[in-house]
Amino acid sequence: MSLKILSEKRGVLIGTAVAIKPLRENQKYRDIVAHEFNVITPENAMKWKLISRKRGVYNFQDADFITDFAKVNNQKIHGHVLAWHKQLPEWLVKGNFSSNELKIILEKHIKTVLAHFKGKVEAWDVVNEALEDRSGLLDKNRFWYKNLGPAYIEYAFRIAHEADPQAQLFYNEWGVEDLGKKSEGMYKLIKELVSKGVPVHGVGLQMHTGLGF
Repeated sequence: MSLKILSEKRGVLIGTAVAIKPLRENQKYRDIVAHEFNVITPENAMKWKLISRKRGVYNFQDADFITDFAKVNNQKIHGHVLAWHKQLPEWLVKGNFSSNELKIILEKHIKTVLAHFKGKVEAWDVVNEALEDRSGLLDKNRFWYKNLGPAYIEYAFRIAHEADPQAQLFYNEWGVEDLGKKSEGMYKLIKELVSKGVPVHGVGLQMHTGLGF
């Protein structure tokens, strides 16, 4: 019996991150992804650097391949990610844009991506890994905070909700599954956002597994 059937019997969904290369080229990989999981998350195919290497130009070919695969196999898609300080295109990080320009660029990006996947992607990681590992405070040295301040988180969620009111919107973080400064920091962040009516529908606790650890 597959993992997805076992999970469905218990009223939950089970998913996995999916890499585009083996999904395209490896039949065994495709079979396992289709047979075992009812949710899939594109590992990299929806990240800004991969879909918009040039300003104003978008290439959704790999991401579309994944969403098409999911549709054929009756799987849900958890999109990843709209605002993160890593895997950003060079034109963005080296563009010397003003804060106002970056705010407009972020808004356009979120609206473009969500418009493209509207009706295909049911949930999104809107903001990813905004917290410092040791203190649990917002990291002031990361791209979006450094250029837009802490308000970028609220802004990103509100824009995403405006772009697709039906999508479930998540804050995603790693290293917060145990109690400590970072988990407390995430709790305080989400509590504050929710108290202000920001459309945060859930949090993601990253799960990294591998044969080496």
